[in-house]
Amino acid sequence: MTAGEVVWLAAPTVRLLVQLADDGLYGGLEVVESWAAPASRVLRPWAETVTGVIWGTSRMPAMPELEPVVRAVVPRAWGMLGREENPRLYRPDWRAGVIAQSRCASWRRMWATGTERGWWPVAVNVDEVFYGSPYGSPVDPAGPVTVAPEGRVPGGVWVGWGNGRYKPTGTVPVAEWRGAA
Repeated sequence: MTAGEVVWLAAPTVRLLVQLADDGLYGGLEVVESWAAPASRVLRPWAETVTGVIWGTSRMPAMPELEPVVRAVVPRAWGMLGREENPRLYRPDWRAGVIAQSRCASWRRMWATGTERGWWPVAVNVDEVFYGSPYGSPVDPAGPVTVAPEGRVPGGVWVGWGNGRYKPTGTVPVAEWRGAA
């Protein structure tokens, strides 16, 4: 964005920018026009059902074997909200809100990790965050990350395979990574 440019932003992004302005980290924004409706959680039942399939709920047992299916279906569902060819599902505002919420949550997590632990991302790809490390593994016992039994790392970072956690997926030597970039 450049000064004076008018852009459309979903509510989660506006909330993040206002927070950053309040914290003195961003110069602020001017709302030129707003299309707003009373807050509602219309997608909440669907999201709870989807996560309940993997983790279980009081009404259904966990079925972790379906996680790959759920992870394939959910992005397609969000994509369908942005396609005009299906008027019953066309809700680009909902889609933008869901994507903005995810991006803002990722940004807040990266910011907290950077400010609290001094670990700053070297790259971000949608929901993948890449960190540099002199160690051979993201959770190398000799390295700075010690994972507690419940998966929480000192400093507030969650590592493991559950939703909302950093998942160590591998390492690449810096020289190899630079060659691929």
